[in-house]
Amino acid sequence: MRKTKIRDISLPHKTEEFLSDLQKKMQMTRSELVSYLIKFYQNFNEISKKSMIELSDEDLNKVLKMYYKLIGYDKKKILVIGLGIIEKRGKVLIGKRKRKDKYVRDLSWVFPGGRLETIDFDKEIKREVKEETNLCVRVCDIVHARLIPDSPRKKVRVVALYFHLKPTSRKIKASGDLSELKWVKSTEVCKYFTTSTADEVIRFLGSISK
Repeated sequence: MRKTKIRDISLPHKTEEFLSDLQKKMQMTRSELVSYLIKFYQNFNEISKKSMIELSDEDLNKVLKMYYKLIGYDKKKILVIGLGIIEKRGKVLIGKRKRKDKYVRDLSWVFPGGRLETIDFDKEIKREVKEETNLCVRVCDIVHARLIPDSPRKKVRVVALYFHLKPTSRKIKASGDLSELKWVKSTEVCKYFTTSTADEVIRFLGSISK
């Protein structure tokens, strides 16, 4: 049985019932559903109605509203961050943080990225990656959307969006919150990370290895 990666959310019964029915209809976990909604929102004009598995316009609008309820129903401040899985010939670029993170404990090596200020995700992740690595990148896809578990005492809920990126320039230079950059085999990324990594991300890293 598959388990969702989105946890600790309290929703009204009708909202939860609607999402559960939608998950069954689309045969997705909650995390997969959120990822799908974000992809659809990004590419609205490019995706045909047939790809939506017979969802009505009313359902689509309702679902997008549900996404924001999912990440913000507990009234905490929402911080959406984009993380770039920058891949080149089976290797992935990771960066070493200069200092402790304000919201997530025990971060050391991370995927480059940062806070997304608007819903123009492609533009936002390209900007953040450029600031931290000096690389220009092409956005291939959204790999996963994850609600980062946090302490009950914290007033911020962190939502992480993982993007598959391809570099379109060569010279790397660590800046921003990163002090060092390193290309590592995609299957060895987790050896450097000191925080948990979503199963979906681990599977994706395995799929791009050579």
